[in-house]
Amino acid sequence: IKIIVLNLLFFLTAKYASTEYKGFIYLSLICFMAINYFLIKNLIFLRHYLVLIFIFFVTGLLQDTLLIHFKCIDFKNNHILPPLWIPSLWVLFLGYYGDVFNKLLHFPIWIMCTLGAIGGSFAYYRGLSLLEVTVAPYFYYIVALVWFVFMPISLKLFLYFKKIKVSAKNYCLAE
Repeated sequence: IKIIVLNLLFFLTAKYASTEYKGFIYLSLICFMAINYFLIKNLIFLRHYLVLIFIFFVTGLLQDTLLIHFKCIDFKNNHILPPLWIPSLWVLFLGYYGDVFNKLLHFPIWIMCTLGAIGGSFAYYRGLSLLEVTVAPYFYYIVALVWFVFMPISLKLFLYFKKIKVSAKNYCLAE
C-alpha cells in the first residue's frame, strides 16, 4: 500500500504542484512524511529523520539549481532555482527508507549505486514527462551520476542513524 501511495503522491506532485492545487499537494506531502515517521519511528530518532529530510531537500535543490545554471534543463520560468516541488520529491523519496528499502541496506555498494542511477534517472524521466520542460541530451546521464553517488550514501546514512536508535534502545534495556 505504501508504494502505491508514494507513487500516487509522486504523480500528483509532478503533475499538479505548479497549479492552483499546490497548497493541497504540499500539505499532502507534509502529512505523508509525518505519517511515515510514525511508521518507522522505532527505527530512527525524530532529529535524525529531520536531518535526512533536510539532506534530501538540499541535495535535490542543489542538483537542480546547478542543472538550470548549466542549461541542462529549462522549466520555461526563467528562474535560477527549480520549482519547489522538485526537491520536495526528493524528500518524498525518503518514504521508501525504513521498510521498502530495508533489504537494500545490506546490498553490496555497486548494487546500491546501480539501482540509484537507474531509479533516479527513471524517476526524473517519469516526472518531467508530465511537464513542458526542455532537457539537454546528456541531462539524464548527469541525474544518473548524482543518484549513483547519492543512493548508497543516503542508505548508509539511514543505516547509521538506525544503528544509533538500536544502540540507544539496547542501552536503556541494559540499565
